[in-house]
Amino acid sequence: YEEARRIVMAHYPEIRIHKEFYRILFLHSDFVALIQLAYSLDNMGHMVDIYGEDISLTENDPAQREKLEETLEEMNYDIAVTYNFSPTVSEACERACVKYFAYCFDSPLLQLYRGEAANPHTYIGVFDKKQYERLQNTTSIAHLQYVPLGTDIEIFRNTVIEETDRQKYGSDIS
Repeated sequence: YEEARRIVMAHYPEIRIHKEFYRILFLHSDFVALIQLAYSLDNMGHMVDIYGEDISLTENDPAQREKLEETLEEMNYDIAVTYNFSPTVSEACERACVKYFAYCFDSPLLQLYRGEAANPHTYIGVFDKKQYERLQNTTSIAHLQYVPLGTDIEIFRNTVIEETDRQKYGSDIS
C-alpha cells in the first residue's frame, strides 16, 4: 500500500496542496470535541477534514477502526490528529500506514500505558512534564514528545481584563 501511495503522490502532486502542507484528518472523540487545534492547522495552510463520527478514547473498537481505516486509505491522508489518545485511531493508522498524532492534555492519561501507544506510526505529545518522564522510563513509546499546552491567541487577543478581575483572580501562574 505505502509503495503504491508514494507512486500516486509522485504522479499526482495536486493531491497535496503544497509540499510543506499536509492532508489532515482531525477526529473528535466521545469525550473531547474541541476545535481549536483543527482551526489552527487549517490557518497554517494544511487541508483539514473533520471526521464525521466520534471516536472512542477508552477502547479499541473494531467497527470504528475498520471504518476509519477505509477513510484513511480512500482519502490519502498524511496524518490523523486527536485531542488525547485513542487506541482505535492508533490501530487504524497503523494498518493504513498513516501517521497519528495524539495531542494529550489530560493527566494522568492512563490510555498511554496501552500497547497501541507504542505503535510505530503513533506520535504522542504530552503536556505534563512528570507524566512525560514516567512514560519515557516505563513504556516503549517510540515517538513521545513533551509538548507544552498551546492556545489560539486570536481567541483571547481582544479579551478585556478589568482591574477588579485582576484583583480577584490575578496570580503569577500562567
